[in-house]
Amino acid sequence: MLYAVYCLLGALAVVAGLCWAMPGADAAPTTNAYSAATMTTRTTSTVTMSTTTATTTTFIQTRDITFVTAETRGSPMIEKVGNFDEAFNTRVVNAGEGKKWDGYKSKVKMLQKYLHKRLKDGDGDELVAFVDGSDVIWGGCDPGYFQHAYEEIVAKSGAPVVFSAELVCGEQDCNKVPPVPDWSVEIAGGKDLNGGFWERFVDGCKATWTDECSDKRDCGGLAACSEPPAVKFLNSGFTMGPVKEVSAMMDWSLDNYDEYSVWGDQSVFAVYWLANQDKVTLDYTGALAASISDMRWELLEAPLSCKLNQWVHVISHRDMYLADIKGKVGFTKTQTSAAQWILTSAGHGKYFISSFAGRQLVDNDKFVDMSIFTTKTEMWKMSVGGGGVVYLTSSQGEQLQDDNGHAIFSMNKQGWESWRIHTLDGTPACVETRPKDGVVMNFGFNRKQCLIHGNGRGFWFFKHIVMMLTNQTVDEVRNWGHHHKLHTR
Repeated sequence: MLYAVYCLLGALAVVAGLCWAMPGADAAPTTNAYSAATMTTRTTSTVTMSTTTATTTTFIQTRDITFVTAETRGSPMIEKVGNFDEAFNTRVVNAGEGKKWDGYKSKVKMLQKYLHKRLKDGDGDELVAFVDGSDVIWGGCDPGYFQHAYEEIVAKSGAPVVFSAELVCGEQDCNKVPPVPDWSVEIAGGKDLNGGFWERFVDGCKATWTDECSDKRDCGGLAACSEPPAVKFLNSGFTMGPVKEVSAMMDWSLDNYDEYSVWGDQSVFAVYWLANQDKVTLDYTGALAASISDMRWELLEAPLSCKLNQWVHVISHRDMYLADIKGKVGFTKTQTSAAQWILTSAGHGKYFISSFAGRQLVDNDKFVDMSIFTTKTEMWKMSVGGGGVVYLTSSQGEQLQDDNGHAIFSMNKQGWESWRIHTLDGTPACVETRPKDGVVMNFGFNRKQCLIHGNGRGFWFFKHIVMMLTNQTVDEVRNWGHHHKLHTR
């Protein structure tokens, strides 16, 4: 879908004054902050091609959106990756430029000072979008859709301030976090966001929380997820809303920072959200910003293109060659005929992996084995591993692993599960398809992704996306000198 991007027409909305409830106060009645005149302009077009007719919706950006960060080390990542500047015809306001970083409280101070100036200038109804400077990039969605996605969330929820949502419960009372609301399930087209929808995209979730750590709002480094996993926890790497509403939240957060912060600013914002859910809501589908910690690469990865019907070697992380040794799966140090395989298409992006003897690699009830059949059981999925490696996922959803010379299955997608597939002359046989026109697709919802936040354990995934888009490492793109670590300022 192509979105027409017109000139910015300025702020058209007048946001009704809202009575903000502080934690412990009675919630004010839900109001719809936007009239029909302020919503994103839509146009539709119908295209008929022989026997099929397709209708597309174009969202036109009608409001000015100011992007703000608090990065003290240099230019933020969002300006250095993708086409953000070109798409929005603007630059990011860096409230941290020339400032000294003194922990995450200083971030709130910087943003509060910026917002107070905007209020003084009479910009209370203008939209601002805050992004972390170190690990947020533009995925390439169109500005008209970005505005539409925000306004749709506001219209459905009644809350004018929107935070990004993530899979893992961090710095918040997990027991008090509500389920994904019905309005977000409606936006997602009825997908079971509280049930099984996210399971195919989850790579973390090694544990859940306890009452004790939930009360402390600190469950340590564990990937504390709900059961089943759901993207429903506040993440402070992205916030968007009108200046006056976000400013009121920042004022409260700074006044109560020392009381509620357990590690950083996220814990304070989470307290405010849970007490003011009519004023603050989450982007549960990642339409505005996808926080990718503990997510599988399938959510945003570009598909692999593998060479078919020619001999290849399948090489493990130990530089050993996978081999069909008299009908048994094993390994060899040398490039013998037993270590030769052929990839053939099984349809729907899956493959048969056939040995020199014509047998297929198979997941035989969680045992790595060889088979003479070519059914669904013998089908494999190849997925991106970054740095030229791939993961081999069986029909039962497990990854092939070289466990010190033993072929076994694993639920992880890490170093031991990584493989290189080369032709006999050493050329990579599976190549990652680079994002077309620099646009990253969200395959969970079949749409262009707007912002991508490489938070927490998603940073490895994030680094891979940056490399795919720029042919540079994150450190090279940042160019911050010795300030290269994720959270060190």
